[in-house]
Amino acid sequence: NEARSSFFADAEEILCARSPHVTMGNLFVAKNHCDETDVYATWFNLTPEIICVNSIEKCLMDRLNGCDFDSDAMLITNNPIMLIAAKKHYSLFGVPVGILDAKRENKKTHEIDTDISNNKIGEIINTSQWLNSIFWDKKAKGVFDTELYYDICKLAVLSGIEIDKAKRNYGISAKAELELIKSRYKRNTDKEEF
Repeated sequence: NEARSSFFADAEEILCARSPHVTMGNLFVAKNHCDETDVYATWFNLTPEIICVNSIEKCLMDRLNGCDFDSDAMLITNNPIMLIAAKKHYSLFGVPVGILDAKRENKKTHEIDTDISNNKIGEIINTSQWLNSIFWDKKAKGVFDTELYYDICKLAVLSGIEIDKAKRNYGISAKAELELIKSRYKRNTDKEEF
C-alpha cells in the first residue's frame, strides 16, 4: 500500500482511481514514499506525472480494475474530503477479482476485428454507474445490498474480460452476462427499458 510520486510530498496519503472505475472496490489508498535521491531517481527518468506502484503480494491490478504497467492513466489526489470518504468504506468493499479458472484461448488475427466491433464495454460501464446509483441510494437509506454489490463487481470483472477480448477468448458472452444482470434491475419508466 505504498506508491512513489514526486508530485506529492513524502509520507503523504494519496487516493488513486483508474478508468474505467466500475465500483467502490476499485479505489487504492496509498502512502507516498518519495526520496529524490532513491534508486528510482537514479535509474528512471520520472516526472511528476509518473507514479510507481508495486503489485507484489497485493491485488493491486484487480483493485485498480485491470491496470497493468503500460502507461495506464488514473486519478491521483490528496484531497482530504475524497480521502476521508474513500477510507470510511475502504474495508467494507471487496476487490473484484478476475476469473482465474475461465477458459483462455489466444485469438487468431481474423477473429479480433469482429470481436472488437461487437464490444460491450460502454454498455457495461453505463450499467455499472446506474447500479452504483441504486446501491448508494439504498446505502443512504441504511441498506447495504450485498447482492447488488456483487453484481457491480461482476461488471468490473466483465469490463476486464471485454477489454481483453481483443487478445484472448474467455468463453464468456459479455452480452448474455450483461443482460442477466440488467434483468434483475429493471427501471420503472415508460421511456426506457433499462
